[in-house]
Amino acid sequence: MAHTQEPRKDHTSALWEGNIYLVGGESAPTTTEVVDVEAGESSRGFDLTLPAEFPGRQGHCSIQIQSDIILTGGKGETGGGDAMLGYVTKY
Repeated sequence: MAHTQEPRKDHTSALWEGNIYLVGGESAPTTTEVVDVEAGESSRGFDLTLPAEFPGRQGHCSIQIQSDIILTGGKGETGGGDAMLGYVTKY
């Protein structure tokens, strides 16, 4: 089992090519991590920079479509409140 780079709460996850992607969350809303379960290692993934006015994501939902991760709803690092509910972002 791997330890995460950041504590995660209110994040989502996706499985791709044998790795688990941990996406956003309250403690680390602008980051993702890639967890290699077989190797027991975690490394930093891509940054959550969209939408530019409310970067990051927490309390959101995610949908995996092949190699794409689609994030819906939630709130950004600095909030965004109800404005974020209408955002759908593809990474």
